[in-house]
Amino acid sequence: MLVVHQHRVLAENWNQAVEDVALSYVASFLKQYEDFGAKPNLSHVNLNIGSTRAQGMIFRGTLYKEPRTDEIYWALINERLVILMFGTPDKDRRGAVSAWRTVRNSIQFAGQKPAAKLRRNPRRK
Repeated sequence: MLVVHQHRVLAENWNQAVEDVALSYVASFLKQYEDFGAKPNLSHVNLNIGSTRAQGMIFRGTLYKEPRTDEIYWALINERLVILMFGTPDKDRRGAVSAWRTVRNSIQFAGQKPAAKLRRNPRRK
């Protein structure tokens, strides 16, 4: 799942955006595990989303009676909070990893283009 928040997030507001939005996704993952009586192993990780370094967490535990791994990452890309999530039962993970890597590495967000300058038409001779 890819989530891009539409509101601008300036660098000076980054920590607050992570606390308000990204960590609520982390809490949701934790609650899902806890609802099943599972205590997942958590790891803090960093990787790239496209060419931007992202922070994240990996959850390893058992849900629905199956071992699984869930990942959530967040980054500031072109003044937008981007959240990327990937989760799968461990038995299906091997087949999904290459697709996950392709998606993660291919994400690009175009920046705002400067307004075009108006030019006079050259005089004809």
